[in-house]
Amino acid sequence: MEQYNGIINALSVKFASSYDINVINPLNITDFYDVDNTLILAKSSELYFGENLNVVRPDEILFIPGGRQTNIADGAKDGPIKTQD
Repeated sequence: MEQYNGIINALSVKFASSYDINVINPLNITDFYDVDNTLILAKSSELYFGENLNVVRPDEILFIPGGRQTNIADGAKDGPIKTQD
């Protein structure tokens, strides 16, 4: 139990910053990368991530560990909707 308490006391959480962005059009980000951990809250639409485009439902949070690349899509699995000329 003493070792467990030592580990818990060694952990620290720091709030760096936050942004509130409303995505209007579907988007697709290939190889998203950040050196810090990232949390993304899916507010009203489904969010897709990873190679297999796993789904994050509205009101769920996506955690992306720092230093790892991942694909992110919002609004449409295939990214931005393409229009025909």
